[in-house]
Amino acid sequence: EAFTDGQKDNKSIEVVKINCQEQPAEAEKAGVEGFPTVILYDESGKPKIFEDERTVAALQRFVAQ
Repeated sequence: EAFTDGQKDNKSIEVVKINCQEQPAEAEKAGVEGFPTVILYDESGKPKIFEDERTVAALQRFVAQ
């Protein structure tokens, strides 16, 4: 939540949450295999999986790449 709240004014990032129990087709389409899964899509739609510690600082570094 802290990361999401910090991105509210960032127009270049859209944070989307998917409940895999309620939206299994979306989770499968995105390639979600475990929880939590964080995926960053570049401008072309290519996904990059976040595989670092689950902290705000690590998420910020991931997005800044």
